[in-house]
Amino acid sequence: MNSTSAPQIDPKRWKTSIARILFMGAGVYALTCAAAIFIMERLGWSQSFFHVTQIVATILCGLAAALFLWLTRGARFDWARRVAIIACVLSGLWMAFVLYIFITLDFSAIDLRKNQVRVPSWLRTGWWSDAHMRPTHWGQSIISACS
Repeated sequence: MNSTSAPQIDPKRWKTSIARILFMGAGVYALTCAAAIFIMERLGWSQSFFHVTQIVATILCGLAAALFLWLTRGARFDWARRVAIIACVLSGLWMAFVLYIFITLDFSAIDLRKNQVRVPSWLRTGWWSDAHMRPTHWGQSIISACS
């Protein structure tokens, strides 16, 4: 018999290829977001879009890599499985770090009535503050000596 129907695609192989493309694409996007955040911070621009999408991409990368490893659990250990293990470990560590930050975040320094952050007095004075930018007695003495 001469059949003209379309060839059947194995659903497990289709899911495996989708999972591989998904975890590799999301991983590359998450790494690209990290570089973009550094550039945006250096330029003084807003990074909120990249922070949000990086969280989504990291979660998606970890889940897709875990699915890929589950679907290929009987296959030989090739480069894609190594990359999937690395993606699972790194995305898990990154999400654990983000969770740690959220758990230990302290909102007591934020004054919601004035939308300002209260800075402790010991932090306002010191070499790290902008006190060295204000005119001081030595700056005034240098100006008076030059005139």
